[in-house]
Amino acid sequence: MARKAIILDELDDTWAAREQPCRPRADAQRNHMLLIGAAWTLLADRMVDDFNMEDVARIAGLSRVTVYRHFPTRDALIEAMLRVGAERFSARLREQIPPEADAVTKLRAFVQLVFDVYEEREFNVNLVMNLPDAVRIERQAHHFGEFRERLRGTIAQGQREGVLRPVNLDYAVQAVLAIISPVTLKQQIEECGWSRDDLQAHVADMVVAALSV
Repeated sequence: MARKAIILDELDDTWAAREQPCRPRADAQRNHMLLIGAAWTLLADRMVDDFNMEDVARIAGLSRVTVYRHFPTRDALIEAMLRVGAERFSARLREQIPPEADAVTKLRAFVQLVFDVYEEREFNVNLVMNLPDAVRIERQAHHFGEFRERLRGTIAQGQREGVLRPVNLDYAVQAVLAIISPVTLKQQIEECGWSRDDLQAHVADMVVAALSV
């Protein structure tokens, strides 16, 4: 239920737009987002393999013809969902990681961001894994590209400040990403029995300790 609440809360504006009069081009854009919102609603309660385009049309209140006009295949709809998720995640990234902060503060902010969007990140990873191999590799690079580059810059900043070890940047980024991956976090929550807040504090301490001089 928490996952569904997160998804639906972030789509409030999209669903509210159903009642707004639109010009043809604006109407097409509204329908596009309504379909993505409908797919998120469906997938909050079921696995990717268990939803179809007819259900998306029904939830969105649009015809099947309209669905297939916007998204010829289910994979095309999933890619659009990932794009919207990536854009929202990038916006949060730029908003929550203060550029003027020191490196350790930024590292802790990265962990905070990951936990803030944990449910959605985990869900997006599941979506990616249902795409064809070539598409999956490209979408993973796109979805996490900005996060990876900002994290790399933060570690480099910490090395310049003398608070983080002068290790290979690519290795350091991979190590942090492994610690904060959705799979790892889910496993720790299930096996350790910690609360989300306790795990967040533990992970933040672990990331900083792993990189500190």
